[in-house]
Amino acid sequence: MRLPILLGLPLLALACGAQAAETTPQPVKLTLEWNLSIDAQGHVTRLDAVENPRASPLPQVREKLDQAIRGWRFTPGTIDGQGEPTNTLLVVAVALLPQGGDAYRIRVDDARTGGRIAKAVPPHYPYEAVHNYTSGMVVVRAEYDASGRVTSATLEQGAPAAPTSLTKAAIDAVRHWTFQPERVGGRGVAGTDVFPVCFSVMPLGAKPPATNCNWTPPGHAIAIGEGQALALGPATQLLTEVAGQTL
Repeated sequence: MRLPILLGLPLLALACGAQAAETTPQPVKLTLEWNLSIDAQGHVTRLDAVENPRASPLPQVREKLDQAIRGWRFTPGTIDGQGEPTNTLLVVAVALLPQGGDAYRIRVDDARTGGRIAKAVPPHYPYEAVHNYTSGMVVVRAEYDASGRVTSATLEQGAPAAPTSLTKAAIDAVRHWTFQPERVGGRGVAGTDVFPVCFSVMPLGAKPPATNCNWTPPGHAIAIGEGQALALGPATQLLTEVAGQTL
């Protein structure tokens, strides 16, 4: 795909940022989301974009992805073994690859479905952690019911180690979160999501640390950042193999 010249400046601004002195534009990484509706046979019936300010200057990218997604095939959620119209969140991670001049291609790096975080209560930063300038990332597994209410919050096994005080603070906060579940046949379905909760503190006036609040789940190539979640066993599954596909 060749994007028009007017897209060159926003793309270069996104790609270079603090590295504006570089002459060769770097790939631009974006994560875009849609509220997706599919019918009982797994065909896309509706795509509603979720706002992403970083992607706003690049409407052609979302338009191109819209066209591609409408050709993807999904398995819908089921009731009593029968496929039903399903609503889910579709998350697509892409890279914009420079081809020379103002030409770019879109590479799909990852696509996933599932419920989403609807309301996140910030965790209480433990006093000892603040006093000792303790930062860290806690990966939490949350189970929620058909209404999106959290029924269980635990530390994700196998995730990077985190201080005990931060782990407790993260889990205590997540218990008060709410989720937007997938809907199958018009009814919400219970789900399980895993995601990072991050803590960062520094002395007053100090330079912000280069914190890495990203977690790459086993078997996945793309990291999950703060505010994002990975659904485990979502009702909707993507059948089309899209990772590495270029548009």
